[in-house]
Amino acid sequence: GFPGCVGSVDCIHVPWDRYPAGLRSLYCGKEGFPMISYKVVASHDERILSVTPGHAGTRCGNDKTIVQYDQFVMDIKNG
Repeated sequence: GFPGCVGSVDCIHVPWDRYPAGLRSLYCGKEGFPMISYKVVASHDERILSVTPGHAGTRCGNDKTIVQYDQFVMDIKNG
């Protein structure tokens, strides 16, 4: 492994088919349908270290934005 490496960080975008009609525009992502995005950090031995609460599809546009403002990632960066 790499010294100081925690493991893997990834975001997953889950389609939401039973969304409240009034929230469609807030949760409609770049794919054109409502979704909720989650960030997961896993260790090298496949333990889940962190999961974010769901983010609205349009509020967090992409994985980079979700990771950039995640408290777990900021804590690792700041030691």
